[in-house]
Amino acid sequence: MQMDIREATVGDAQNIATVHVASWQAAYQGIMPAGFLEDLSVAARTRNWQSALTAGKLRVLLASVDGVLAGWVAFGACRDADKDSRWSEVEALYVSPAYWRHGVGHALRVAACAQLQQAGYEHVVLWVLAANQRAIAFYERAGFVRDQASKDIVAGGVPLTEVRYCKALAASLNNSVSPLLEKDNEVIEQTDVLEARVRGGDDSASPATSRDKQER
Repeated sequence: MQMDIREATVGDAQNIATVHVASWQAAYQGIMPAGFLEDLSVAARTRNWQSALTAGKLRVLLASVDGVLAGWVAFGACRDADKDSRWSEVEALYVSPAYWRHGVGHALRVAACAQLQQAGYEHVVLWVLAANQRAIAFYERAGFVRDQASKDIVAGGVPLTEVRYCKALAASLNNSVSPLLEKDNEVIEQTDVLEARVRGGDDSASPATSRDKQER
């Protein structure tokens, strides 16, 4: 298996959107309504990603396995009001279900954290659904620790809670967990921050509500 990681371009928008939708539909079974997941639109997400990548406000790395896009990670400065300029954020990490448990999520996480540290950040945060135990296990094995922050969102009419995990970037790069022991999964539920990046706004209060209205 040959894995390559590179920066995303606008031409990658449709493939990114395809992984985006497939990972939601697989990972959120039993968490979000089945009808809501079935109605997620690759076309709508492709348009969003084209806009986001054109705007250039979001760093995105792609992982390809034998030439096929297997996953991606989006990251940048932390947008949380209680964090200063030393803090960064992994805003979204998604792996196609066909490549779970192949080390793709591990490779993307490590690559993103390396770039954030090189950019001068000292810490990294991420947000994850409290009900997504697979994703939480993935990050806890990598040394992320939950803090006291949480927020409520709505997805398909269902109220959900997101919780925040934090880690020092130096510790993140020194983590020695085997990638094959990490369960790859889509991990960050604030993925639709890309819409806010394009608008210049902040959808952190309810990203799922925004998607529900726009991406059917």
